[in-house]
Amino acid sequence: MDEKARVYPPLVSVVVVHLGALNLLETLLASLYRSLSIEQVETIVVDNASETPGVEKLLERYSGIRLVRLCDRKGYSAATNAGIGVSCGKYILWCNNDLVFAKDAVQMLTGFLESHPDYGVAGPRLLNSDGSYQPSFSMIHIDPLSLILERLCLSALFPSRVIERNSYGHETVEQDVAVVTGACMLIRKEALKQIGNELDERFFLYTEEFDLCHSLSKAGWKARYLPSSRVTHFGGQTTTRTGRWRLFMVQRWRSNYAYIRKHYGEWNEKVLAAFVIVTAVPRVCFALGRQLAGILMADQDYARLAGEQRHFHSDLLRLSMSVDRHRADVLWELEQSPWQQN
Repeated sequence: MDEKARVYPPLVSVVVVHLGALNLLETLLASLYRSLSIEQVETIVVDNASETPGVEKLLERYSGIRLVRLCDRKGYSAATNAGIGVSCGKYILWCNNDLVFAKDAVQMLTGFLESHPDYGVAGPRLLNSDGSYQPSFSMIHIDPLSLILERLCLSALFPSRVIERNSYGHETVEQDVAVVTGACMLIRKEALKQIGNELDERFFLYTEEFDLCHSLSKAGWKARYLPSSRVTHFGGQTTTRTGRWRLFMVQRWRSNYAYIRKHYGEWNEKVLAAFVIVTAVPRVCFALGRQLAGILMADQDYARLAGEQRHFHSDLLRLSMSVDRHRADVLWELEQSPWQQN
């Protein structure tokens, strides 16, 4: 398309962080360009120090894509901010790199925010690769009680306190929500400017969308879930393919601590950490017992899985005992853990 024929400024700026999976980026761009009116959209791909060959060649297939290269690997929020900083759109489409957009998915989100000026965020219905529903919103913000109930495995007894999974059974209902899942959301630039014009870079990975929606809510903006807008999210393509699931599980807790300290204060964060410490010790011992039992029974798979659980609870214990547990601006490195040895 001739650049002169494009609409400036664009209505929507699509920001995608590329981490190295070129096939995912290609699938996303192909579906995106099939599903929307290109004249009103700019696409910004942030290459987060991926060192992936062929990125430029792929982007040449599409008109009007801007490539932002980062020399050093940054957190997800910081990398997204690099794209937001050069964007010109009235709205920011913040999306993971492992998405496939259905027809008119973006237009439905944009149309809603255009006609509802009191809403700062709108999110689609997310689907798994097999077409089944994937949790797409939360009716509550994260708070200390919800995390404690989750830690005690009591969420089923208090469904109103479940952070994300309470969307099941209501996935076909358009409604106001507390949080739209960060895999894909449309953000009003005006609302984003009101809370600092960017995502909080203290969150290296995880909880960014909860922090964003909580901050927008405090500023008076509402969030909307639109099931008519459908997006397939493969999920976990960046984290699980590394084989380091414990790193990401512990990092999620690190982000939880940062979130609680920011929105509920240092005292609540310390209370939560003390609770996690108390519950982690018996879990480490129990997992160790299971691991030894697996070794005695010569069941290698059982012993290995129990060992993985022991390592996770040990690292979560070490994190919770650290005075820097709320520093979610850096990735938790399990390789440095003294608990890592078998």
